Amino acid sequence: MVNKPRRLWMVSGLLIALLMLGPAVMLRMNETHAQTPQSYDGGALVSGKHTPFASGVSSSDAMLASMLAQTGVFTDIQAINLDGVAAVMDGNNIVFSNLRIDSQTTSLDDFLRISFVFNSSNLQLMPTKVEVVSDLGLYLPEEQLFLKDVTTELDLLDPEGESLAPQTTHRMTVGADDVLRLNMESGTLLTMRVNGANDDFNLQVRDPDGNYILNPIFRAGTSWTIFNRPILNSGVHTIRFIPRNNETVTLNVGVHNNNQSTTTEVRSGDSISASLSDWGKDYEKYRIELERGQIVRMSAAGAGVWLKIIDSNGALLSDVTGGELNQRIDATGTYYLIVENDGFDRRRSYSGTVTVEDDEFADQYPSLAEIPAAQQQAQVGQRFTLQLSATNMNTLASDAASSIYSVTGLPPGLEVNEQTGTITGTPTEPGVFPIRAVASNSYGRDRTDFLLTIEGGDGAPTLSFDTFLPVIVRD
Repeated sequence: MVNKPRRLWMVSGLLIALLMLGPAVMLRMNETHAQTPQSYDGGALVSGKHTPFASGVSSSDAMLASMLAQTGVFTDIQAINLDGVAAVMDGNNIVFSNLRIDSQTTSLDDFLRISFVFNSSNLQLMPTKVEVVSDLGLYLPEEQLFLKDVTTELDLLDPEGESLAPQTTHRMTVGADDVLRLNMESGTLLTMRVNGANDDFNLQVRDPDGNYILNPIFRAGTSWTIFNRPILNSGVHTIRFIPRNNETVTLNVGVHNNNQSTTTEVRSGDSISASLSDWGKDYEKYRIELERGQIVRMSAAGAGVWLKIIDSNGALLSDVTGGELNQRIDATGTYYLIVENDGFDRRRSYSGTVTVEDDEFADQYPSLAEIPAAQQQAQVGQRFTLQLSATNMNTLASDAASSIYSVTGLPPGLEVNEQTGTITGTPTEPGVFPIRAVASNSYGRDRTDFLLTIEGGDGAPTLSFDTFLPVIVRD
């Protein structure tokens, strides 16, 4: 069963002590706000961010530098900045946030989040994932939702450099060489409305690096068209309206940030009143602390309004439109409630109440047993069996179909029987594999994480980095 996360506050020497003495030396810290960066598809960090640091790595950082070198990501480490480093421990998984490393692949301007697994057999932390976070806050790409709080106002300049008010329709005549400049912070949900053009035109919006974020073509007279685009890079974005048939095009245009600037904390019994604009998709967001075994409810929403609940890792747990949101909580932590309009150019509103109550079926949630250390060892070429065990699985005939075990991170040659929870097979590759096992039934779920060491083959086992997520994650 997963331990309740312990919050830790780290200072420079404490991290090194932790590496030598294990989690028992950690101190409690204030809760940190979770971030979910975007995956970098390429298997290596973007180069060109190196800033030399003449003093080199201090002796107190040598152990940490050596451990980070295991990832194969950091080369020629010059300095490690631990100011403001924070960590969260959940079982034997530890995530450090706000690390800064000056190397060939990262600079002290990069804020890193590095995940480790604590190996109790040798009291070492082994890195499993490196993330470069540019302060996006919690972001759900599929939902285009940011939970980061950003300034709502946008700084928009016309081709002459004059300021234009946001969330206002402007009638303008522009040519292919005319450029509007829009300064935005990462975390903005850019909404653009265009209509009334007297010529076909190409709308081009580029980010500060010159990459397109919008590049559609419209015909003259097109009615209102609304775009919602998440902004991942802070800085000046350029907007061009390129006529297709004439020297200039005259049209109506407006911009708006639909990521509201505040995340409101709520508790059971609090009322929510949300006014959602008619500038496309708009939402308001609320943060709430919940415990395993509780049920959270939001009063029913009217047509065109979505109610959503998201966990602190950015997973959408449930959503509903035109009805009541009702969600069981199977893990203690921070959650986010979202009130959102459907984006169909209509002003929406919501008024309701958040209620939290104990689940009368909480004692029917699964409780997954920890894996004994002796069962976390296997040999290449030898048959291996590991039995997962959880309470409240298949206790009712009606629950049999929904009582399943799932496992991520299994090495080649091993598989799990979802009904029995038995992991069997013959490993084919040596290594150290972080495993996550989950037990679920119709009432809830539980999980446990452990390291499976596969010995044999050439050389000592090495940590496998491709089990949960890519090692490198960069927005």
